[in-house]
Amino acid sequence: MNKDLPEKIPQQTILDEVCEMIIEGRTYRDIADRYKWSLSKLFYFIYDPKHSVRTREAREFSAHVLVDQAELVLAQAKDNPQLFMVSSALAFHYRWKASMLNKRSYQKEAPKEVDEGGKKEIVIRLIEE
Repeated sequence: MNKDLPEKIPQQTILDEVCEMIIEGRTYRDIADRYKWSLSKLFYFIYDPKHSVRTREAREFSAHVLVDQAELVLAQAKDNPQLFMVSSALAFHYRWKASMLNKRSYQKEAPKEVDEGGKKEIVIRLIEE
């Protein structure tokens, strides 16, 4: 058992809690503070071969939460043009971060030119499995 883990808390319980906090979108600093760890100890825990598959899945799931959050901030600002501009930037950031966390579901392909009847347009489509 890792000597840096809090005593009396089973390692599996800590892994479950860390994964849940990652999915919720908590910052790595918040997660590290929960266990009184430095960020480097947290990263050693997350990327430990015994934990890396679970924590990678948690990061992928957190992408869905970010996309949901993007939709929420846009919906809350739809009636206020000034707030909508700021919310649009925040929503873009959430979607970008989601695409980094879960490339299979959210990363866009490079733009492609499509010629339809002499009219060119840029088409970007999401990659779906």
